[in-house]
Amino acid sequence: FVNIIDNERIKRDISTINRDSVDCVIACMHWGIEYQRVPNQEQKSMARFLRSLGVDVIIGSHPHVVQDQDTITAADGRQVPVVYSLGNLVSNQRWENSNGGVMLLLDINRETKQLDLQFVPYYVHKGRLAGEGDPRHQNTANYYCIPTFDYINGRLPFILDETAVSELETFHQ
Repeated sequence: FVNIIDNERIKRDISTINRDSVDCVIACMHWGIEYQRVPNQEQKSMARFLRSLGVDVIIGSHPHVVQDQDTITAADGRQVPVVYSLGNLVSNQRWENSNGGVMLLLDINRETKQLDLQFVPYYVHKGRLAGEGDPRHQNTANYYCIPTFDYINGRLPFILDETAVSELETFHQ
């Protein structure tokens, strides 16, 4: 279930947070236009609104493709990271730009409130890995989230077929 984006409700919900009892306020937004690789003005406006309410990190989903990440400055000088869309995690969407995403690793320092963000791009492989599986089940597919940097740099213990490698490399770019 996803709530409809309602600014008054969001404002009310955030105002109920006891700031002394949390390390960080993270807003996860289901927003944007599917398959658009650039955030739209509505997303950017909502990010500014969330920032004005004191949100510390904004993470978006829904477009099924990776969108930009940005940092916007709050009135009090805080730097608020915005990840407009992480893309797809496990998905049967096999077309270009929707066959992967990025994982966000977020480290929050409790004392300093310093945020450290790292992104791990991955490609979603649908199929089998070389030498895997029981030949009696050749019509079943598995899904693998393959970190693109690790695969490209030879740090994973398997080899993808030529088509999958081409798709992974295209997604990685």
